[in-house]
Amino acid sequence: MLHTLLVPDNRGSAPRCASSVERALFYKEERHCLMADVRAAWPVMNRRIILRTDRGLSSVSREIRVLVPDNESPDVFEVDEAGLRWLDDIHERAGLFAWRDTVRSIGSWSTDRLARVVDRALAAIEVTVCEPSLCDEVVLFDPESELWHFVPATSFVKKKYLRR
Repeated sequence: MLHTLLVPDNRGSAPRCASSVERALFYKEERHCLMADVRAAWPVMNRRIILRTDRGLSSVSREIRVLVPDNESPDVFEVDEAGLRWLDDIHERAGLFAWRDTVRSIGSWSTDRLARVVDRALAAIEVTVCEPSLCDEVVLFDPESELWHFVPATSFVKKKYLRR
């Protein structure tokens, strides 16, 4: 199943499908591959999103890599089956069983609607400054319900997917 990866546009327009973005943005020459960091959740402590001590955001994410031999470009660059299973798992743990439908629908939302949802998300949660490894939960935001969904931070999530 094709997964739509949305990429924010810094000029203020709506996110675009990753397939419409110049591939050079994903290409890492020293590794001979296309790479993307798929972020699924944010680490939290006491129901507050964690900012690192340098005030940067941490995330629960998974790297997607597609090898590119001899500067050839693959026909597709999408989340692989293992990545989709991981995304399904973390969304289902949060009770978000229709997350793929939500991702598809967001692509048709207006810039104003997206901005309102982002504003509501930010207003509905607080932050704290600490080491990401101290997280006790991870949180995902459902843009349709405009609610944050908290999931216990298992050792699996913390050790393998917590990005500092």
